[in-house]
Amino acid sequence: MKAYKIYLIITFYILLYITNIQIANGQCNDTLVKQAILESGNEAIFLKEFKVKFKKGKAKRPAKVAKYSSFLKDSTTYRFNVVNAKEYDGKVILQLFRKGKLLGSTFDFSSSKYNKSFDFECNKTGTYQILMSFIEGKEGCATGIMSLVVNDSTIINDNQFPDALYVGINNPLYIAYTNEPGCSVHVFANQGTIKGQKGKYEIRPKKIGKLTVTAQTIDSIGNIKDELTKDFEVKNLPIPFVSINGNTGGLILKSDLINIHKLDFHTSHIPSEYKYEIISFTVSDKLYGISGKISNGDTFNYQQINFIKNLKSGDQFFITNIQVKIANNEIIKLKPLGFIIQ
Repeated sequence: MKAYKIYLIITFYILLYITNIQIANGQCNDTLVKQAILESGNEAIFLKEFKVKFKKGKAKRPAKVAKYSSFLKDSTTYRFNVVNAKEYDGKVILQLFRKGKLLGSTFDFSSSKYNKSFDFECNKTGTYQILMSFIEGKEGCATGIMSLVVNDSTIINDNQFPDALYVGINNPLYIAYTNEPGCSVHVFANQGTIKGQKGKYEIRPKKIGKLTVTAQTIDSIGNIKDELTKDFEVKNLPIPFVSINGNTGGLILKSDLINIHKLDFHTSHIPSEYKYEIISFTVSDKLYGISGKISNGDTFNYQQINFIKNLKSGDQFFITNIQVKIANNEIIKLKPLGFIIQ
């Protein structure tokens, strides 16, 4: 059995590398995160934190619930654990949901038993919801963390990686590994650039095609104790598109336009962390030309709404000059949309 183990994890979580942390217990600050990481176990690799601090709930101010979302991968075990600040009476409850179904909790309401952690074996890739609140609405401050549970039999499957890396932008790469004394991890790619340290890196591919990432665990005398390689396909950034309530043209109800009053943004499976952004668009009765009502952002402004309200059944209008800032900060113009009032 190997004494050293490394894992390549490409996610959009923050990975914290921990060595020799000194904990000041009972403080409502980042020391709670450090304490939670230490309590999660040697086989757990920290992925994400959830902080919460609420005042005591009252009749006119009900107890609050904090809501977070996380993208989990199938065939993966996650550990959730919590730490409460000692200077508050409140004990935090962390619950994991998907589509309204409770999948795990630090508190069993049927037995009133409180636990500081639970493991969740994910069997379906998707977005999950994490809810945090305090028992009986008491005042409290706490931190919850989510970790990846690994051991010598852990296999990082291909479906735990994104479909591709993208040329011209910084793609986040996280290297998770067991913390063996006297060892270091060296990471390199066969094209483009890679930079970072302590488990957190960014890869910027130079050209489309194939990119190979290699991670090596090196001991104190320079011997390679473990090595992992992974090939990725490098693609150009997909061109996004916009719609109104899922419609990209044709007949549309005026009431839908007025009630929705914004453009929906679609990025062809590109994660939201890449931060595509609608800069501006024009609403006009003409497909070409410069006339029309211009809005900044993705929402119809007052002038555009009034323009739409004055349209009659059978009238045409167009969404033109749609300018979008894509992930590499380049601004591009999308194809116009054409509609007829139903």
